[in-house]
Amino acid sequence: MTWAEANQFLIEQVRSRWPAWTPTDMEIKDWCRVLSRYAKNIAEKAMFSYVKDARRITRRPLIAVFITKAKLAINQVFIPEKEEEFKPEPGRIYGKPAREKAFTMILNGKEGKTKRWLIDFLRANPNMIPSGASLPTTSEARGLASDSVGSPSDSVGGILQTTPAFLGKPNPEYDENYNPPDDDIPF
Repeated sequence: MTWAEANQFLIEQVRSRWPAWTPTDMEIKDWCRVLSRYAKNIAEKAMFSYVKDARRITRRPLIAVFITKAKLAINQVFIPEKEEEFKPEPGRIYGKPAREKAFTMILNGKEGKTKRWLIDFLRANPNMIPSGASLPTTSEARGLASDSVGSPSDSVGGILQTTPAFLGKPNPEYDENYNPPDDDIPF
């Protein structure tokens, strides 16, 4: 609430419930300062709860009791929703079996950026290789400086120097987050 709204709330909601109470200027400032911390609906719920739960009538409203009731009202308003329980769809696989099936499909599929990316990824993360699948044992000539015959990279030493997999660096075809390309995923 703004200061003006807090002052109006003090007149309408608080002073109307304690008509004999004549607040001093300092009490009005204290109440407005406290009321300005809360939204109007929270303050209304807190004031109603204050009056409803009162065991005895006091000569003046107590700020500490109002703050306690406001905190309880906030907790009641903002109760976190329960998460829905996961219900798997029939005929669909999830988790590790789904990942292994996807990896196997890519490894058995056509040559392309995704397959090369997956091979590099699985070499870097051997614990994620699907059971029953094997990576190609020959190194592919990717990341070479040139594909023409007679280039310095045609020798074994040239291949070892220009292929990022042998240098321990990520393949320059892929970004630094090591995300797969989107253009040739087989499913």
